[in-house]
Amino acid sequence: MKIKRISILLIFSLLAIGFSSCMKTEAIKLQEVESVVIKSINDDTMKMNISLLISNTNKLRFRVNEIDLRIYAGDVELGKIDDIDSFDLLPDSVQSCSIPLNVDLDNIEDNAKQITKALLKKGGKMRLKGYIEARSFIFSKKIEIDKEKRIDILKSIFG
Repeated sequence: MKIKRISILLIFSLLAIGFSSCMKTEAIKLQEVESVVIKSINDDTMKMNISLLISNTNKLRFRVNEIDLRIYAGDVELGKIDDIDSFDLLPDSVQSCSIPLNVDLDNIEDNAKQITKALLKKGGKMRLKGYIEARSFIFSKKIEIDKEKRIDILKSIFG
């Protein structure tokens, strides 16, 4: 009886793998960084919100559950996002996702002058670099990110 169950499970597994090779999946793409908003600055923390526009042209729903994203101002790394609440990318959709980031200002005191220059100058840019990984059943897609976004720090803080 156990041998029969194992052989049925093996047959279904081989069929699933065989049919999955027939199914083509397209790349999931980051269309743009919609916004980088500084929500607040306290004595030792800067709270930011990063909005990404992600395009999923596949017929499958993918779940994003892994991220490794670094944020730079000029050449200085402000922080790293490596933990997020998982969310779904619906089939044939373009979705906006918002990712919070808390920057510990104590860790970047040595580079405060360079960061301030990068953010306050007209056309100050922040750079996002890393990846987001999404999965659907046996398929896995890695969304590579290397984008710059202009940020108006005064408008971001004071509205």
